[in-house]
This record gives sequence, structure tokens and C-alpha cells, in this order.
Amino acid sequence: MITKNKVLLSIAMVLLVSSKIYADPSGAKWVFDVLLNGKNIGEHEFSLSTRDDGHLQVQSNANMSVKLLFFEAFKYEHEARELWRDGCLQSIEAVTSQNDNVIMVNGAVSNQYFAVEAKKNNALLEGCIRSFAYWDLQTIIHSKRLLNPQTGEYMDVEVIPAGPETIQVANLSWQSEKFTLIGEKLHIDLWYGPDGKWLKLRSKLENDRELIYHLQDPVISI
Repeated sequence: MITKNKVLLSIAMVLLVSSKIYADPSGAKWVFDVLLNGKNIGEHEFSLSTRDDGHLQVQSNANMSVKLLFFEAFKYEHEARELWRDGCLQSIEAVTSQNDNVIMVNGAVSNQYFAVEAKKNNALLEGCIRSFAYWDLQTIIHSKRLLNPQTGEYMDVEVIPAGPETIQVANLSWQSEKFTLIGEKLHIDLWYGPDGKWLKLRSKLENDRELIYHLQDPVISI
């Protein structure tokens, strides 16, 4: 029997901050309503800007709450800031709170490595490190491993093209391309519109539940 705690843990697995790597991303912003089995449980916002030193800065903030009967069964808060250059992660600072459990993840380029400090995942990673860049389609489809900013784990992933699909986003019909991202405890469907714009996310959870990111207004991201 799948317990409530396992389902809630699966929800947290998909709430990963990501980073976009467009040529001129300044001012880009996404605000998603987050639905669990059709019920709104909160919001996740991503915003991007280019600093004076040329780094791409990505800020992510999520606040979610699941209530059962008259009490709060699950509360999730996530705040992260990432710096990117030339398509590679340069640093990350993330704080995630799940109920009373707080996890901090810090990482930065150091000499020839990317040094990660986390509760259970301290590591020196080689090469161009990337996090879960949902909105950068090229990064997603060309990555074999991605850094989880919630835990610091460097995860093996695979992306499977699923073909064209018409979807509804903010009461508009969009011709999109669907991709499925899979990994250990991960099954995430992603939809992209014209020019690779990120439109929607769905995560399949245990016990036949699903978590969906609904874009509040597609104008802000295209």
C-alpha cells in the first residue's frame, strides 16, 4: 500500500528549480499555478535577468500547501538562485523547506570542478553542470545528467520525444511538441510551443496522482 508520505515526497521531487539559457533572456518570467489532481495547491514563479558581469541569473520561488480535512498535511517552500554562463551552471544557492525539514544546497565552480555542498550529497563534479532547465529545450534534450537543487544529487536522466500535441494553456490552443523526462523516481511530461517555448509540465506521481503546472499567462514567457 502506498502511504501518504510517499505521495507527498513524490510531489516534492518534481518541484525543482530550473534555468533558461536563451541569448537574451532578460526580463523573462513564468508564473505557474500548481495543481494536484486538479486542485490548486500553490504557485511556482521563475524569473530571469542578465547581470552586469554577463551572468544569467535565475530566481525561483515556490509555495505550496496540501490540506487534508481541516489540517495542513504538507507544506513546501523553495527558494533558489542560480548563475549561468555559456550554458553551464556557475553557482547555486537553494533552500527547501518540507514541513519541518529544511535542506540547503550550495554549489559553485572551483578550479576545474563544480563543488556541491548538501546534507547528503557533497561532491566535486566535472564538466559542464546543468540543473533541470525545463524551459531550455536544447539543454533538456542534450543532457544525460542534471543537478537536483533540492537535494544536491546529480541525477541520471533520459528524454524521450513524444510527438506533436494540441494543448490548452490559459484558455488558448497551442500546437506543441511533447517530451518525457524520466529518471529514478521521476516521470515528467513537458510541452513546448513555437520556438521551443516552455508551456506546461505534468509529473506522474505514485497512487495514480499527477502534478500539473498551468501557466497563468503565456504572454509573459514568449
